Amino acid sequence: KSVMTVSEGANNIVQAVETIDKTSRTTEQRTQKISSETETQTASNEEIAAASQALSNLATDMQSDIGQFKI
Repeated sequence: KSVMTVSEGANNIVQAVETIDKTSRTTEQRTQKISSETETQTASNEEIAAASQALSNLATDMQSDIGQFKI
């Protein structure tokens, strides 16, 4: 009977390790997806920042050009 108990315990350990492995793999996949999405978001933020800077430069140039006119 003790051999059966040890065998059942070993099977439980194997199942637990398999569950941990599966969970780890799922976590890794999700982490990679989050990382990829974060990189995409960062690139978008950089594009928005560049566009904002360009718009700011245009506004400054426009303000300078308008300042040349006298009413």
